Amino acid sequence: MRVSSVSLSTVLAVVLAGPVFAADVAKRPPPVAEPIAVPVSLWSGFYVGANAGVGGGKVDYPVGIAAGPLAVAGSAGMNAAGMIAGVQAGYNWVFPNRILAGIEADFGWSNLEDKLSAGGTLTSGGVPIGSAGAAVGSRLDYLGTVRGRLGYIVTDPWLVYLTGGWAWGSVNSFYSAGIVGGPSVAGDVSKNMSGWAAGIGTEYAITPDISFRAEYLHVDLGSANLAALAVGPVAASVRVAPAYDFVRAGVNYRFGGTGSSTAMQPSAFTAPRNFDWTGLHIGVNGGYGMGTHDYPITATLGAVGISGKAAGDASGFLGGAQIGYDLQLSNHIVVGLEADFDWADIKGPLSAGGSASIGGVPLGSATASVGTALDYIGTVRGRIGYAVGDPWLVYATGGWAYGGTTSSAGIDIPGVFTGGLSRKRDHSGWVAGLGTEFAVTPNLTLRAEYMHVDFSSETLLALTLGGAAARIKVDPSYDIVRVGMNYKFDFGGSSPVFAKY
Repeated sequence: MRVSSVSLSTVLAVVLAGPVFAADVAKRPPPVAEPIAVPVSLWSGFYVGANAGVGGGKVDYPVGIAAGPLAVAGSAGMNAAGMIAGVQAGYNWVFPNRILAGIEADFGWSNLEDKLSAGGTLTSGGVPIGSAGAAVGSRLDYLGTVRGRLGYIVTDPWLVYLTGGWAWGSVNSFYSAGIVGGPSVAGDVSKNMSGWAAGIGTEYAITPDISFRAEYLHVDLGSANLAALAVGPVAASVRVAPAYDFVRAGVNYRFGGTGSSTAMQPSAFTAPRNFDWTGLHIGVNGGYGMGTHDYPITATLGAVGISGKAAGDASGFLGGAQIGYDLQLSNHIVVGLEADFDWADIKGPLSAGGSASIGGVPLGSATASVGTALDYIGTVRGRIGYAVGDPWLVYATGGWAYGGTTSSAGIDIPGVFTGGLSRKRDHSGWVAGLGTEFAVTPNLTLRAEYMHVDFSSETLLALTLGGAAARIKVDPSYDIVRVGMNYKFDFGGSSPVFAKY
C-alpha cells in the first residue's frame, strides 16, 4: 500500500516540529493568576449628615430628708417630651460577608422637657380677685453621643444596624411659683451629665453617595445633685435622673466610598423610572409621639369662682396600619385619600412614692400617681403632593382624627388606704402634617411623616354638693413622627404613565 507524498510530508512535519513546540512551552512563563476582586461597598468610608426627630422619656427626682432619727426617702417622676435636631459624622468599614462596622459621633440641640404647670384665677361675684401660677421640671438643652455601629447589608443599598456607646448632655432644672402682685420665687440649675446610649436603625441609599436613615435611640444620662439643704437638724437633698427615648430621621452624604466596578453600587438601585403614584396602597407604620395633657378646672362656691388649668407632658410609642388611594395628574401633582389606625402607648403620668423610718425602723410607705394615656388613634385624611422625581413624593396631609384616652389617679398606703379611679374618654378633632415617600420598587414605597393632632376636651369629673360645684376636663394634643412602608397594587397591569412636564 502506497502512502501519498502529501500525507507522508504532513506526518514528518508534525513529528519534527514536536520538539520545537515543547521547547516553546518550556520557555513560556507560567500564567499570572487574575487578582481576586474584593467588593468595595458603597457603605465604606467617611460620611456626614443631619438628623431631626422627637423624643421623650421619664425624669426621676430622688428626694431624701433626714431630721434627727427620722428619715424619709422617695422619688417623684414626670414624663418628658420634645424635639431634637443636629448633625452626625462617621466612618464605616465593610467586610466580605456584608458585615459593617463603624463609629459615629453626633450632636443635637433639643427642647425635650418634663414640666408640671398650674395656674388660675379667683373671682368674687365675677370680679377678679387675684391669680397665681407655678411650674417645675427639667429641659434637655443639647445631647451628644459617640457610638459604635454593627450592621448587616441586607441588599446593596439597604443597611440595618445596632448602635451603642457614650452619651453626654446638659440638663436644666427649673422651678417657679408666684402670686400676681405678690411674692414669687424662681430658680434653675444646669448640670452637665453623661451616661450611655443604645439603639437600632436602618439606612437606605438612594444614590451611591446619599442615603436616608431612621433610628431609635435610648439614652440614660445617670443622675446628678440638684440641691442640698441643711437647716438645723433637718437636711434634705434632691437629685435629677433623666432617661430619654428618641426616634430620628436623617440624611447622610458619603465621600468616595464607592470603589471599583466590582463594588456593590448603582446597579443595585431598583428605584423605578417613570413611576406613577396612581393606585391603591396598604401598609404599616410605627413611630413616636409627644404631647400635652391639659386639665381645665372650674369650681364655684357661692359667689366665689375658681378657673384654672394644670398641664403635663406625655410621650411614647405607637404603631399600626394604613390604606389609601392616590391619583397622579399630568403636572406632577398627586392627590389622594388615606385612613389609618394605630395602637398607642403615649403616657403623661406624674408619680410619687417613698418610705419613712425612725432609727432605722420602717414606719411605712406610700405611692401615688395621676395622669392620662392615649390608647389608640385613627385618622381619615386627604393628601396633596408633588412628584419631585419619578420615585420621590413630598406631600401635605390633613383631615379628621379620633382616639381614646384613659385618665387615672390612685394612692396606695399599705395597711391604711388603697384606692383610685379611672375614666376612659373618646375624642375627635383634627390632624395636619407633612411627609415624604420614596418608591424603592414599582410596588414598594418607604415613607416618613410628621403629624399634629388636636383633640376635643372631654369631662373627666363633675361634682355638685350643695352650693359648691367643680368640673375637671382633659384636653389632649399630640405631635407624632412615623415611618412606614406601603405596597402599591397594580391589579394585573401597569398604571397609565402621564406626561410629566
